[in-house]
Amino acid sequence: MVVIRDSEATLKLLYGDNFVNEILTFSGVIGFGVEVEEGEVRVEFNPDRPDLFAFSLLKGSMDTYNRKKGKNRQKISSSKIAFIVEESALRLRPYIITFQASGNGIGKHFRELIDFQEKLHQTVGKDRLKVSIGIHDLKELTPPFHYIASRAAEVKFTTYDGTISGSAEKILEEHQKGREYGSLLPSKSEVLIIRDSKGEVLSMPPVINGRKSVISEGTSDFFIDIEGVDQVSIRNAYFLLVNYFMNLGFKVLEIKQNLGGIKNLAEFDNRSNMVTKVEIGGVIGLDIPETELITLLERMGYATDLAGNSINVKVPGHRIDVMGPVDIIEDIAKAYGYSNITNTKPTIDLAGRERSTNTFFNKVRTIMLGLGYQEVMGFVVIASSFYDNLKYSGSAEILNPKSLDFSVIRDRLYLGIMDFFRLNSRRNLPQRVFEIGSVLVGMEQHTNLCIAIENSRSNFSDIKQILESLAARLGITELKITPGTAESLISGRSGEISIGNVAIGIIGEMHPVILDKFEIRNPVTMLELNLTQLNLILN
Repeated sequence: MVVIRDSEATLKLLYGDNFVNEILTFSGVIGFGVEVEEGEVRVEFNPDRPDLFAFSLLKGSMDTYNRKKGKNRQKISSSKIAFIVEESALRLRPYIITFQASGNGIGKHFRELIDFQEKLHQTVGKDRLKVSIGIHDLKELTPPFHYIASRAAEVKFTTYDGTISGSAEKILEEHQKGREYGSLLPSKSEVLIIRDSKGEVLSMPPVINGRKSVISEGTSDFFIDIEGVDQVSIRNAYFLLVNYFMNLGFKVLEIKQNLGGIKNLAEFDNRSNMVTKVEIGGVIGLDIPETELITLLERMGYATDLAGNSINVKVPGHRIDVMGPVDIIEDIAKAYGYSNITNTKPTIDLAGRERSTNTFFNKVRTIMLGLGYQEVMGFVVIASSFYDNLKYSGSAEILNPKSLDFSVIRDRLYLGIMDFFRLNSRRNLPQRVFEIGSVLVGMEQHTNLCIAIENSRSNFSDIKQILESLAARLGITELKITPGTAESLISGRSGEISIGNVAIGIIGEMHPVILDKFEIRNPVTMLELNLTQLNLILN
């Protein structure tokens, strides 16, 4: 979640006495949280609406919704400034776009602009990994600007806060921002620099800005650079910042450059999506007249054209959350008001009933609970380390997992139960548990049952008794256990469970190697059955 906050007194001074009440009302339309406590207003958004991550942007959207502001926005003009990109810079961070914003001064929105920049760094920019943003005061600079790669020892400037003056090499080593973001560069010996025609350093992306171009409340003419490694993220940051400045009444000017631009940048703004009344009615369940639909869309910030039986909805570039017609229809529902949509009882020709497989699984669950076993539910995605020295047959590994604890889709249940025993090692013995859950073997998904006992004297006979009790209650008469060497189980104290000639599972005492791996000090006996296969045999 993303939070913006400010004092209630400041917001009333900037936007009027009724502004906080308007936010509370608008929160019911868009769907975000608002708290007013001890004179502070705190608004919490989902990360998918960065176009609202500032109170001035929230004010602009509310004015559009309340018909206080027209839908037409100024067009981007051409700047006289030139931006020259050297190929050497693109080896380090391959994409960059810039623009100029001119107006009457940022004034009381100065701190909000800095906060908005940082929120874009954290969300769209993934903490500057994908995108970094530099905002500069043009007053002290002399265009044209150059984007180059230089040796860190040869570049000298003063950081934006004035704390360190010296080489880029020194700044990377000593400044907090240098230590924090220097690792985003391939090498600390070579850095990226944006400088003006007099050699003044504006910034060292994606690390830190220079002192010469630092902005203040009095800044009225801005130069903004947006650079990084991902074109989509850079494009999104560009339109969000352009929208921010336009919303404050600044004139935005496009700066031409020779290299490193973003493909199809202009096409993303006012991109067309066609929706029809039939599609809208199918999702919302209402027959809304076209004229009212157009009004609702315009209140949500869209421009529209009628195209036969369809409405051509033009999505502004800063609405990066809109991916297609369904998102637009959702905005129609929000503008119409969910509370205004009448509840209707669905009419279907069929009566719902439980799936036959679930009926069987629930029967097995009831039997196990009756036998005094506790049901546990493990994660379907588990740690790949569980399979150290074991053969993984699931064929489904997570690419780039955020945590190695959740990196493969399980192909058996008993490893998860062993981890359960590890986590509950201080509980009283015996521990008798079972799990019914999905596994993936090869590329085939099925449901297994695992029953396990941890006790100081647990042995093969204990788990065999449970198997026989379960089989009797399910009406199985042809069950047999064939001695074998099942993976993870002790040879001679384990076997394969089958009905007729069909193998349906394994049973036995857990091997000491597995017990040691999961730091379990007591014997464990277990069985694991393929319930999907068993259900087919019995039915």
